[in-house]
Amino acid sequence: MTSMASGRFAPFSHAGPPRSLAEIASFPRCYGPEFSSRHFLAWCLSWGIELIHIQPGKPTQNARVESFHGRLREECLRVSWFQNLFDAKRKIATWRKEYNEERPQSSLGYLTPQEFAVAETPLYRV
Repeated sequence: MTSMASGRFAPFSHAGPPRSLAEIASFPRCYGPEFSSRHFLAWCLSWGIELIHIQPGKPTQNARVESFHGRLREECLRVSWFQNLFDAKRKIATWRKEYNEERPQSSLGYLTPQEFAVAETPLYRV
């Protein structure tokens, strides 16, 4: 994913493609400068996506994302020392691969996210 300021924002680049337009037609987001960029707003408009901001102080309205962000902070960002941008991208990519392909998760019936995606959507290929 590149900078939104560059106009080349790709929000699903590492999570895989959306399975349907309905899946991305409306999704909750936290307030923040990264979600008020004119490029991001134009991208949402062009795809017909309605942004629904969670209420300030109510992170439980977006619990899955908040949980993931907590894990990313605790397991990757706080324990890693990044020497430069390339090193940061490499270490985060390694963590993401382990999280998605090697670590079973109880919320997914003790499957990895990759196994769950394949099991739930036969047409989805990783």
